Amino acid sequence: MLPAIAAALPGVALGLVCVTMLAASVFGRHPFWHSAPLNIAEAAAMHDGASVVVRLKHGESAFARREIRSGLLFDHAVHLSPIEAAIASRRPEVLMLILSESPDPSADAWNRARCAANSVADDEITAVLERFRPKGTQVDCTALAPLW
Repeated sequence: MLPAIAAALPGVALGLVCVTMLAASVFGRHPFWHSAPLNIAEAAAMHDGASVVVRLKHGESAFARREIRSGLLFDHAVHLSPIEAAIASRRPEVLMLILSESPDPSADAWNRARCAANSVADDEITAVLERFRPKGTQVDCTALAPLW
């Protein structure tokens, strides 16, 4: 009798864990990990282009700064726009999505993004930004503080 109980114990324990995880999921808790919702800037930093596009289509701004929590992009929290977050994470494809789905950037917004691109020294990022350069805009980073 004792060997049968010992053989069944791991299966019973696994069953209890599964029931507990399913019960937690009913109340909105992910059974394997905690997942906090991302804002649009965090989605851009995490290379989640689909979430970025959906949020842009629902009227969120590509130019408004939002907090990016510590550990997602840097070891400290920062406030960046989705454009700046895509630049900081060195994701030209996400930057292209954002700029393609947004109104054309103002000269000031483009200049801020271009100066941020200087700090990551990524030719692909620079090329994407140059495609969206407003006519007559010159790069001037003298009055801008570093973003990160």
